[in-house]
Amino acid sequence: MKFYHGAGCNDCMQTGMRGRMGIFELLRITDSLRQLIAEKPTAEQLSRSAPEDHITMREDGIAKILADQQHLTKS
Repeated sequence: MKFYHGAGCNDCMQTGMRGRMGIFELLRITDSLRQLIAEKPTAEQLSRSAPEDHITMREDGIAKILADQQHLTKS
């Protein structure tokens, strides 16, 4: 896999980037996750119990890099 960096222009102040895009993680709270939260779990326990469709910040960042929506050094 090869990544490229934009050359830059006056509009982007020679950065090759224009605007900002967030990288997000949203944990959908299911009934079973709600019960687990009440037990004060560790971060690892929460992560293992996340719904199957859960997307981590890391996964969101990688997806945006691969879709050419984000630059590797900014993620």
